[in-house]
Amino acid sequence: MKVVLIYPRFRWEETGPLQEPLGILYLASSLKKAGFEPRVLDLTFTSDLNQLDSELKGAHLVGVSSSSALFGRAIWVLEKIRQLHPSLPVVIGGPHPSADPLSALKQGFDYAVVGEGEGAMVELAEELAGGRDGLGLKGIWARKDREIIPAGERSFIPDLNQIPFPARDLLDYPQYFARGMIQVGVILS
Repeated sequence: MKVVLIYPRFRWEETGPLQEPLGILYLASSLKKAGFEPRVLDLTFTSDLNQLDSELKGAHLVGVSSSSALFGRAIWVLEKIRQLHPSLPVVIGGPHPSADPLSALKQGFDYAVVGEGEGAMVELAEELAGGRDGLGLKGIWARKDREIIPAGERSFIPDLNQIPFPARDLLDYPQYFARGMIQVGVILS
């Protein structure tokens, strides 16, 4: 099952040091470990969304990561996906939907991951791959037709050593370094 993970930093003027989308790279490594085929589509250096059509061909699930600052761009990406592939399930994760999953779902996303996404995305992908609807998973709010289905709270990952290292092979690091990135990151908890 092919899962496309999108970082919607599209037409964004960076005010500080450029950083890689580390959260998506952790999601990709977790999906890969579970046997899925993740692809990272980083829109940081993209000037238009026309590439989405070819990038989404054959995808079974799309994930979009969004902070509150990038939420407007995440909506642009969702609108383009709906034009090109209206029935493709789209999940949003990251700080914004964790703080306000209701607003994310009201914008048209099918699922919103609240909290840590590594386990939640794998469970959602497994559900959808098995022909199920993904409703009722802890930490994943859902929208079915016009109904919003809240999720139970998901526990924190007790042992962070269970999470594989970020799938850095799926990101164009030379482009980041050419544009001034001076360090790579790690998430600690």
